[in-house]
Amino acid sequence: FCVVVGLAKLQSLQVLDVSHTEFNHHGLEIVVEDLPCLRCLNISATRVRDLTPLRKCKDRLRSLSMYNLRSSSGGCEEFVPILTELNSLIYLDISDDRDNPLDMLTPLQDCTTQILKQPQCFTRLTSLDLSGKDGIDIKELKRFISYKQQKNCESLKFLGLMQTSLRDEELVFNDSELVITGNATESQIIESLRRYKLRPTFVQKSLFHLYNYTSNYSEPRTDLIHLIIIPMKRHSKIIGIQMAATACLYNLTKNKLGEKIHPKILKNVVEATLQAMEQFPNHQQLQKNALLTLCSDRILQDVSFNRYKCTQLVMDSLVGFKDTAMNRMAVAICSILAAKISTTETSNLGAKPIYMETLLDIVRSRVQYASDHDIMLKFTLSALWNLTDESPKTCEMFLEKGGMDLYLTVLNTFVGQSAVETKVLGLLNNIAEVSYLRNNLMKPQFLTVLRGLMRSPQIDVSYFAAGIFAHLCCDGIKCWTFNLIGLNTILEELVNVVLNWKTPEIEMVAYRSFLPFLPLLNCFESPAVQLWAIWAIHHVCSKNPKRYCEMLLEESGAQTIKTIYENSKPDENESLKSLCGQTLEVIKKEYPNF
Repeated sequence: FCVVVGLAKLQSLQVLDVSHTEFNHHGLEIVVEDLPCLRCLNISATRVRDLTPLRKCKDRLRSLSMYNLRSSSGGCEEFVPILTELNSLIYLDISDDRDNPLDMLTPLQDCTTQILKQPQCFTRLTSLDLSGKDGIDIKELKRFISYKQQKNCESLKFLGLMQTSLRDEELVFNDSELVITGNATESQIIESLRRYKLRPTFVQKSLFHLYNYTSNYSEPRTDLIHLIIIPMKRHSKIIGIQMAATACLYNLTKNKLGEKIHPKILKNVVEATLQAMEQFPNHQQLQKNALLTLCSDRILQDVSFNRYKCTQLVMDSLVGFKDTAMNRMAVAICSILAAKISTTETSNLGAKPIYMETLLDIVRSRVQYASDHDIMLKFTLSALWNLTDESPKTCEMFLEKGGMDLYLTVLNTFVGQSAVETKVLGLLNNIAEVSYLRNNLMKPQFLTVLRGLMRSPQIDVSYFAAGIFAHLCCDGIKCWTFNLIGLNTILEELVNVVLNWKTPEIEMVAYRSFLPFLPLLNCFESPAVQLWAIWAIHHVCSKNPKRYCEMLLEESGAQTIKTIYENSKPDENESLKSLCGQTLEVIKKEYPNF
């Protein structure tokens, strides 16, 4: 009441929207009496039960929205006579989108026919919304439209027929200028989404019907993406809307369509999708819809979004559902995103026991199949590799949950399968970089296998195996507990292996930083260890000098290599000195003043 009294002071007010409030009959009496300029009024879903006060503004009221409005008796006697007197109406909304069977009062449905029978009372009306109404007589509706096309009337420009009792074929009219909301055609559905953004029942129905069209588009429909995301944000807690919306977004961005859509638009898609995942973590089909959308190279590689949040939500989905298709998508997404988030973030994720247990359980289950083309296994191994990269906490959790024994089993099971061996050794290389965890690798059974892998014809397998030995040898004889083979023997083999490598044509590995290499570069008592480290640095710097040369300079690695070069004697460490020189040349090309 206090608000209404305040409104009455706004003498020039022309538009008033009090929908979905406690506004009642008394308030209506006040505003029509005290607001002489009032032209547009929205009293939808209020406590108004009697429209009689509107008679006082019948000659000036142009727009009246009264959807979801109930009368005290449930009939239409009180409403229709008043509406027919509002002879200046241009817009009238008497729609009903309430979907609650427990309503004590029946919404007004039969008043529609009475209005349609009196077109002469609505000569200026150009917009009529009957959406959600039952019992619409199609013959009366067509007569109403026909009457409005006469010279002395304003023709109807908009007709709301969403979710009515009319059949689809009855929703198509010959008037090309008549805009219709409904579900009979694509244009009707799109118009419904535009007009009913705030009305969840209509939004859900529109998205449901739109889904059938989205699977047939061959060109991007960014207009539809925008229309879908708006109600997703407004109605974030309504599962029906989120379900239909996420399904539509997947169809609109999948495969080649996504490649043609600007990353900014895809970012909006991802953010809306993540919001839905976060809101409904236990709804399997919605989570599956979201994973389908996110599992896209275009999105994961080219679009900027909160990758840490995404990885966390995807991991939660992986833990929560034992669905093979969902799990495959989840580990694929994590395997890519884990390499794109910070080491602090990977540590936060990898240090969670449930995440590590789930990933290792997947590896454990896939070992039973021992398939050459097990995509699920390879994605999971990649995810674990990236999560442990420069992340001691994750490495510790891996070891704590029995990862070492499991990975030895994987190596013994997938002998000669370089794609698997590389990923396993990559993770174990991450553990070898952590000095206080290296003792976990000093196991005769593992080192015997590792020694054989160091001589693998596949350079990536040999490279990571040699890297593990380089880190283990870096600690010197005091920490070497592998009694079957002496440290010097391994160092000799390490040199021979590195010198026999042929430079790969492509970048074989990517590094976040060179910090794990610094202890190896400073291991002057073991030139073999330095040789492996410098070969690795030279490889990535020569393949991607812009990225890695700057990194090497910032982390003081370049200066250490220069020191090694200057102190190496050609007759003793010719290969080491030569490789240092080649690396320094690459750096000087990028930074001539170095």
